[in-house]
Amino acid sequence: MNLEQFLTLPEEHDLSADSVQKLNQDLSSKTISDIPFEKRSIVNEYLVNVLIMEAVEPVIKGKLEALLIELQNA
Repeated sequence: MNLEQFLTLPEEHDLSADSVQKLNQDLSSKTISDIPFEKRSIVNEYLVNVLIMEAVEPVIKGKLEALLIELQNA
């Protein structure tokens, strides 16, 4: 799953562990400018959840944390 696919999901949805890892990998290459303004809160909420649940590979954790900080400071 990539960012574009994630943003088209209905409000109530489930993600498989594989989809979460693929989405995390895709998000690790994104900047705030890649995320539509009206969808930033959804990505922010997702990142908070995966980071709290430690569902992030250590090698990309710093990139996701940096994106989350960008989103929270926007």
